Amino acid sequence: MPLITAWAALICGTFFMFQTLQVIRARGSAGVSLGDGGDKLLMRRMRGQANAAEQMPLTLIAMGLAEMLGAPGWALLPLAAVFTVSRLAHGYAFGWLEHNRPLRFYGMAGSAFSTFCILILLGVMVLTRSLGG
Repeated sequence: MPLITAWAALICGTFFMFQTLQVIRARGSAGVSLGDGGDKLLMRRMRGQANAAEQMPLTLIAMGLAEMLGAPGWALLPLAAVFTVSRLAHGYAFGWLEHNRPLRFYGMAGSAFSTFCILILLGVMVLTRSLGG
């Protein structure tokens, strides 16, 4: 059972729902039903939510597959933790703070690094299984 992935998905998914609520609130405040209407806060919150929607699925799917293929917890858990914390940092900086480029940068860098490593881990697991290991 892929518990590491389940925890990461639970935390990331819950945060994504908070981002969605922030977008809804910003839409209501700006009186905009489609697009961003030129409202900078709404635009920032929409991009933060959209970035999460673009980044989270690939990594969570790859993480779950690697875990189901038997990836060791000692390798997967720290990567899942870095990914999850990075997504929270990036989304928080985007949707709740007006100016915090370092938090956004490190959030995106941590997300990209952990995703890359998780894909490598998945590749190792697929090759190992394919070669009968």
